[in-house]
Amino acid sequence: LAKSNVSNAPSEAENLLHEMHHLYNAGDKHVKPNVVTYGAVIDTYAKSGQKGSAARADALLADMIRLHQSDPITHTDLAPNTYSFNTVINAWAKSGEYNAANKAEEILQAMEDLYHSSGSRDLRPDTFTYTAVIDAWAKSGIQGAALRANALLRKMEDLYNSGRNRALKPNTYTYNGATTS
Repeated sequence: LAKSNVSNAPSEAENLLHEMHHLYNAGDKHVKPNVVTYGAVIDTYAKSGQKGSAARADALLADMIRLHQSDPITHTDLAPNTYSFNTVINAWAKSGEYNAANKAEEILQAMEDLYHSSGSRDLRPDTFTYTAVIDAWAKSGIQGAALRANALLRKMEDLYNSGRNRALKPNTYTYNGATTS
């Protein structure tokens, strides 16, 4: 559905997710939604470019986190990961909505908080994470966006160069985004 270019693909994907939850709750343990299922639905919203799709992707990530945190044993397979967060951040970056850059950076902060509290390497922000937030600022047109983008780039460089996060090596896209803002 994410690659179908069908206008109702995101809602259809979400309907399938809800159907899976219903079947699982009714006793069919073979259709339990997991992080991959949620990732696919989030990706469908992210790729749709439809108005409100970033907010819907964001809400699905929040649902996944809430379910996982409500019962980490039962819902161990709903533990969010870098891909989950990156997809939502990218959805905001591409949304063109006025508050997109702020929302993208809020998600980055939530991701970093979860990473530090859990220590899970599956939640560690990477180059794509920061580059997508920098891109959101570059596209925002908000006064002070260039300063925010540059501050994120400098933070990224500091974390990488200090060895605290070797997954944050800036690349051409990162620098282009910071330069564009």
